[in-house]
Amino acid sequence: MNELEDRQTGIEYFEMMIRCILSTAKILTERDVKELLKEVETNFQEGSGIAMTLADMWREEGMEKGLEKGLEKGMRTSLIEMIDQGLIAKFKKVPRDISAGIQELDIPVLKAIMLKIMSDEGFKSVEEVREYL
Repeated sequence: MNELEDRQTGIEYFEMMIRCILSTAKILTERDVKELLKEVETNFQEGSGIAMTLADMWREEGMEKGLEKGLEKGMRTSLIEMIDQGLIAKFKKVPRDISAGIQELDIPVLKAIMLKIMSDEGFKSVEEVREYL
């Protein structure tokens, strides 16, 4: 019984060590990781379970990052569209360089422009938008 517990503890330490190595070693390529997991599966009876756990973890992390990036991209696109429409509604015409400049801005700056458009004081002229570019 004690030997079984020691074996399980050893497997848990090994899994933790592999996770730690893989999460901190940024120079490992996808091929390196596949080779490492293949070795683990081949040389350890419990290796395939560890490899599956790690693969599931990476898949979940990848999905979370993809969802996060997708939401960020959607927010940015919406902000740019609302700013363009707000400026056109207010000034009728927006110079191309300003429209192009808006396309390059990050979300915090886009939010600041949108808040200014929506505020009571707002932009007095389209040229004031240049200050944010």
